[in-house]
Amino acid sequence: MNSARATAALPAWVRMPAVARTMELAGYMALSVFAPFLTHFLPVMGDARWGERLLPLYYAPLLAALRSPLWLVAVLSLAAPWVNFAISNSPPPPMAMLLTVQLTAFALGIRWMRLARGEHWWLPLAGYLVAVAMGAVLLLLWPELNPRTSPAQFLLRAFTIPWPGLLVLLGLTWLTRRIPPNASAA
Repeated sequence: MNSARATAALPAWVRMPAVARTMELAGYMALSVFAPFLTHFLPVMGDARWGERLLPLYYAPLLAALRSPLWLVAVLSLAAPWVNFAISNSPPPPMAMLLTVQLTAFALGIRWMRLARGEHWWLPLAGYLVAVAMGAVLLLLWPELNPRTSPAQFLLRAFTIPWPGLLVLLGLTWLTRRIPPNASAA
């Protein structure tokens, strides 16, 4: 079945751009909630939880930054930590504020670099560097956002613990580059 017939088979209300984009945002938001939720079931190893190692809150903003319009990327990045807090009471509000800034810097940084340089495998690494830099600056300005960690400790942990998550982000980027944008309609 070709994509034109597949699209025509959908109800008219689903083909409307606003409805389609709202459904896309809902799908990304569901990923933003369920990926961190599922990592909380994994046992803690050492001094870092799996959420800090796997970076599950970054998956949906990455995918949105690579495939979706800018407004959707911004809404998702700004809302994901707070929707997680509303549903699971995690992360706590100060950490949610820090994560909001980091996710927004991550996703918008990737979006900007993708438009300026094209699609590359290294986009999530560059976006993560932007997010970590913004997080460190925010912690310098407002240390009460994470009173347990100094900006220096934050930077050290940001570059030593999340290697598995960075590999997942690279894998998602690799998959996204190989799957055509309209593959789901085919």
